[in-house]
Amino acid sequence: MAGIEMKSNDVYVYFLYSDQQLSDRLKIERKINRTFKPGTVIDNGKKKLFTEISKKPTNRYPDCQVVAEGYRSQMTFTDTISQ
Repeated sequence: MAGIEMKSNDVYVYFLYSDQQLSDRLKIERKINRTFKPGTVIDNGKKKLFTEISKKPTNRYPDCQVVAEGYRSQMTFTDTISQ
């Protein structure tokens, strides 16, 4: 018996931050009288801002950076807010 493979519904995600994406979101939200707040994620005991959670380590913004990654259920984070 080689080993038991466990199936999980948990998803591996990347917490991405982009200044350009933040700027675009703020402009768009302002046009419709809303406010955008980036999310926060705890990575090695430090709080970091993120603008998107993705299954891929990149997005369409060239200045995009991975600020944290891991299984979604194991990460401590506050999601982005659009209000």
